[in-house]
Amino acid sequence: MSTVEGHHQEKTTEGTLVHVSDSTGHASPLPEQGEDDGSAQNTTYEKLPLSYYLTPQFLGTFLARSHILSGVFAFGITCNAGYFGWTLASNSLTAINEELGPSDSYLWISLSYTLTAAVACLLFGRLSDIFGRRWFTIGGNIVALVGGIVAATAQSIGAMIVSNVLLGFSQPVQLSYATVLPELVPFKYRGLTNAYALAVTIPGAAFGPVIAKALISHTHATWRWSYYIHIIVTSVGLLLIVAFYFPPKFSMLQGNRKRWNVVKTLDVGGMLLFIGGMVVFLIGLSWGGGTYPWRSAHVIATIVCGFLTLVALVVYEAYVPKHPLIPLSLLRNRQFLLFLVAGCSGGMIYYSMGIMWPLIVSELFTTDLVRQGWLAMSSTGGNTLGNVLCGLFYVMFRRIKWQLLIATIGMTAFIGAMASTTQYSQTKSIVISIIGTIFAGFVEGIPTISVPYTTNAEDIGLAVGVFQSIRVCAGSIAIDVYTSILSSRTASLEAKNIPKAALGAGLPASSLQSLLQALAAGSPAALATVPGMNPAIEAAVAAAQKSSFSGAVKIVFLVTIAFGSLGILATLFLQEIDHLFTDQVARKLYNPIKKKTEDAAAEAMEKAVVIQEENRVG
Repeated sequence: MSTVEGHHQEKTTEGTLVHVSDSTGHASPLPEQGEDDGSAQNTTYEKLPLSYYLTPQFLGTFLARSHILSGVFAFGITCNAGYFGWTLASNSLTAINEELGPSDSYLWISLSYTLTAAVACLLFGRLSDIFGRRWFTIGGNIVALVGGIVAATAQSIGAMIVSNVLLGFSQPVQLSYATVLPELVPFKYRGLTNAYALAVTIPGAAFGPVIAKALISHTHATWRWSYYIHIIVTSVGLLLIVAFYFPPKFSMLQGNRKRWNVVKTLDVGGMLLFIGGMVVFLIGLSWGGGTYPWRSAHVIATIVCGFLTLVALVVYEAYVPKHPLIPLSLLRNRQFLLFLVAGCSGGMIYYSMGIMWPLIVSELFTTDLVRQGWLAMSSTGGNTLGNVLCGLFYVMFRRIKWQLLIATIGMTAFIGAMASTTQYSQTKSIVISIIGTIFAGFVEGIPTISVPYTTNAEDIGLAVGVFQSIRVCAGSIAIDVYTSILSSRTASLEAKNIPKAALGAGLPASSLQSLLQALAAGSPAALATVPGMNPAIEAAVAAAQKSSFSGAVKIVFLVTIAFGSLGILATLFLQEIDHLFTDQVARKLYNPIKKKTEDAAAEAMEKAVVIQEENRVG
């Protein structure tokens, strides 16, 4: 890489200019290339005939990401498989623990998924940039298929944890629409690929809670059907990817370089520091307030060690490797960092709905499982709708900075307004949650679409991978903040409200300790044995519990306003990227049969020239 004051240029191994990026972090359009040289990359919309977009490779790739099958079922194969593998399962954790446990270790089902997904995001993005995406995509879906089979046949919590390690590791591949699809279309249409990919994930993304609750209530296999669906969807998607997805392969990306020579230049030290630091840090966060108190040595030591390891990673990347895993130029890229802060802010706020809304529904509104699923869909459906509309608005209206600013303000305001939720505000809370999560979908989608514009074409996977890994980490921090506030505040309010309500309803003071013990046991039978208990007292106690929970929810949603303010501030400093919406296409799929024929013809021509030259000399 040669650096010049004001801008720098990236070159391939063959010296062909492939991208220009200025010092503000804007990725400029790729310069025009000559006629197609077989590299399957770096061309323009005008140079790609309409027939290219009708080839089996192109349509099959998009079909593999949306697999509209037989004109009847619309599933997002890789995207929907990812949602079916986790969204449905995450709404079934209690049922899973009841059947295979009970065990406190069931919490590691979700934790193992998060840990491996956070690590795999960056590794998939960076390595597929270098070696090509086809085999990483195929391999990731095979891992997802194995993970689904292990989960569907699991007979213990330990097996479920193993399955979610595999599913988490494959998640960045199955949800790789932000990396794979935008690079195949003109820059100006990248928003449409995001809208397309998420529109066809509606079955898993939006209706996931409803499907999960219905499967538990109305099927013999209950929660296992979540994984059966995942296996079916992944299998079809894998077949389509094998048949049709042919992005630039290693030789097209690296020219004459040998694969082993490239492997030897990989930043193994950076990978180990990244994996170790991220895993240890996230484990520490997950332990806090649950497995161990926040002030315990276990929690403090793991969080501090993980954080220091990540700091060491940055220092290491700056001075040691010749080809760093995370180039510091990316971390100095202002546009990338601002989109990263905005995206993390949106994720941290949306996670408040992801965690709190299902609890609000079950604790305050209804105990019916299927109804819980429908009410929970107001959050997941709103977010999915926001993501789809975001992709359309991105292309139709542009003005990306102002779209993101308006969306961040709307998200912060409406999700912050969820602080007014009580057991008596069901309709109002549903409306607010839908509007707030639609805005959240915009705040999630706009940075996701925009990040590839901030970097070079050959680093799209790296940029998206870093963005997603840090976003997962920020989301984990937010979840721990919310759950810690919720548990501590609920406990303090119940200690004040329940005795007052019970005694006010006529419970003898001598029975108060028995009441508190029965509530701690969580058993209706235990509550019935409390001396002096009657339906009126039970109703008063239940109302006090709901009021205490509402009071804790209020604090959680007020905290989200602080996270939203960070996103608003970051968005104010963004620069517009509308000038980058060009006809340039970063990568072009190739036809393997045609390519093989052309290579054979070229080889035969070379041999003919050699023979002709030998005959002439002879």
